[in-house]
Formats: sequence, C-alpha cells, structure tokens
Amino acid sequence: NLFSNYNVLFSFISSIFIRSKYPLPAMAIVGNDGSGKTSLCQKAKDELYKFDPLHIVMRGNESWLPGWNKMRSVILGYVIKRKKENRKIIRFIVWTLGWIGEIGDFIDRWYRYKMGMAWANAGFGFVLFERYPTDRLRGEYPGPKWSLFPLEQFIPMPDVIVLLDVTEEDSLKRKPHDGHTFKEMNEKRNNYLKLIKEITPSLVISPNLDLYSIQQYLSELVWDYSITKQRNDYKDMSVAKWTPDKHSISDNSSDRKVKGGFR
Repeated sequence: NLFSNYNVLFSFISSIFIRSKYPLPAMAIVGNDGSGKTSLCQKAKDELYKFDPLHIVMRGNESWLPGWNKMRSVILGYVIKRKKENRKIIRFIVWTLGWIGEIGDFIDRWYRYKMGMAWANAGFGFVLFERYPTDRLRGEYPGPKWSLFPLEQFIPMPDVIVLLDVTEEDSLKRKPHDGHTFKEMNEKRNNYLKLIKEITPSLVISPNLDLYSIQQYLSELVWDYSITKQRNDYKDMSVAKWTPDKHSISDNSSDRKVKGGFR
C-alpha cells in the first residue's frame, strides 16, 4: 500500500530527512535470553494495532536487503569452515570475507533502522526494534579502542532503549535447551545493566513485573513518547545516544574470549 499512493510515498521518503508534524516514537526492546522480547513486541502490536505498529527484528539472519541472506550464509559457511587453516592466502581470504560480511550486516541493519525511523517520523505508526545490536557494545565481542570494530558502534539508535531485565533463574527456565549457564547469564545481565546506564534516554523494566504489567507499562510509554515527540520543543531533542565508559564493562566476561569477527 505504501508504494500505491504517491503522496504517502513522498511523506515516507521526506521523513527520512525531516520529521512530520505528528511523528510517533521508535523504541528498541533489548534484554537477556528469556526476557520476553518477542512476546512483548507481539502483544504490543495486537493491543495497539490502531497505531499501525512496525515490528522490526534486527537479527543478522533476517535481512531486508535483496539477496543478502543467501550471500551471507555462503560467506559465513566458508569463514567457519576455513577459519582455523594456517595458510596465509586462506587466512587473507577469510579475513576479507569476514569484513565483507561485517559490512554487509552493517548496511542491512542501517537500512532497517532508516526505514523504521522513517515510518515513525512520518507519523504512520510507532516502531519496535527487537534484538537491537548491543552485544558487542557490551564488550562481549571487543575490538581495540582505535579500531572500526565493532561496526555496531556506528549504528544510530532510535528514540529510546528499553531493557527488559530478567533474573538468571528465569533465563535458564525459559530457555532450557539453549545450553546457557548461570554464570554466562549473570555476566550478560550485568553487562546489560551497565550498558543501559551509558545510553540516554533509556529505562529498565523490573524483572519482578509479569508480562501483563510489562505490556501495560510499554503501552503507556508509547503514549508518553508520542506526546513528547510531538511537542514543539522536540526539534531540539535527538535520538538516544551511547556514551560508553570503557571501564564499566566486565573484564572477566566469558564471552570476551571471542574476539569477534563476522558471525
């Protein structure tokens, strides 16, 4: 329907650069395994359907760019198969393909971000970004301070980041077949809580709330941020910002052993 009405299409494209008079909020829902991100996004869509919500999953293997999913799987398969070989030419090929994969993922996620923000800024509906790329920002796939890696640090953020906090026990109970350990869930949870303090605006939803209460809370947030975003002084406000404190990331995280690269 978007491409069948030229006036609507023009509003959508222009909102990439200029907000409409009545924009709606775009939120990123993040959280540890088993926090209920998918369930919450689906319930919010069902309850607030008159807002025409757009639910965008930022997972790497759910590409929006034509043909990238197939190309990505081929590159990833080769990288995994050849990563441990010692021949220089093979290592160079793996390194090159790894960066092609990294850049491809970055462009695809940036494209999804721009389309989501355009939808919200045009006033067509509010947007929920699920699985926003934060694991590398938490230090679990670190690179040197002077490095371009991780590229996720350059992906802009939506209007607000919402962390669904969850206890380690609930994570393991809700995801019993994922092979996680209590220590791993504890480290990831701590990294999430440290990261969210570095992002403004952001908020944490308590793990003591049930899904119904969380859904009510999220609905109120959509209303509140809709009003905030449409205020006259919102033009002076910006999207969420990440101002990292390098010393706040846990140095003993078990995931820090993974030096990253395309995955």
